[in-house]
Amino acid sequence: MSQGSVSGRGYFIAAVADGHGDSRHDLSDIGAALAVQIATQQLLVMRGVNPEEGEQRLRRSFQDDCGRLIARRWREAVADDLRSREDQPLPPEDLVRQSVRYGSTLLAALVTDASIHVGQLGDGDIVWVRADGRIERPFYVDEPSIGTETESLCSRDAALRWQAVSLERSGGGTLFLTSDGVAGSFATDTAFEGFLRDRAQQGLECGPAEIASRLPVWLDELSARGSGDDITLAMVQLPAAEPAH
Repeated sequence: MSQGSVSGRGYFIAAVADGHGDSRHDLSDIGAALAVQIATQQLLVMRGVNPEEGEQRLRRSFQDDCGRLIARRWREAVADDLRSREDQPLPPEDLVRQSVRYGSTLLAALVTDASIHVGQLGDGDIVWVRADGRIERPFYVDEPSIGTETESLCSRDAALRWQAVSLERSGGGTLFLTSDGVAGSFATDTAFEGFLRDRAQQGLECGPAEIASRLPVWLDELSARGSGDDITLAMVQLPAAEPAH
């Protein structure tokens, strides 16, 4: 996560990546770390370019360019890491072929004073719990395919698979970015959404510091009763019409 201000306008950046567990993706932990690092850097750059031109320009840039730029920079970083592991130079086709070893999903959010810009590649969930308890899931899939692989940064058409949307943050609420193991720990979507709604309410009652101390316990409990997979949850509390905190 990253926060700050540009030309006096606040921002908050969050990113969650989940490396694939299959043996073909033996370097996916590195791929996930690179995905978070690159997404954070790219969103920071995007936030800093001509902030005086307003949310409309930022919205267009986020939706039209962000996925392409992140995917390209991720592949470049993966290629650099691969070269560092080899004694002999790798031909370009090998660099592309071996990038599958780093496969990872990515969820990212750029929060400004007025809007929430969210993007997703692969599985996982982005959930906006509004202050009145209403839930928005911009990339919700009602009936996900069974037995299929998730989209990935290592896919050749990763930039085309990137989904992006901008939400109004009026009224405030709590934004969640979760890896797929969180929702997978619940029998129904209703139970999953209820868990997030409860966490949002606790955040308002307890404050960020207390929530941060409780979060590891919640995740351990979810993982134990679910698949046992590593799981990640990012939680961003957003007051109405104020800079993110």
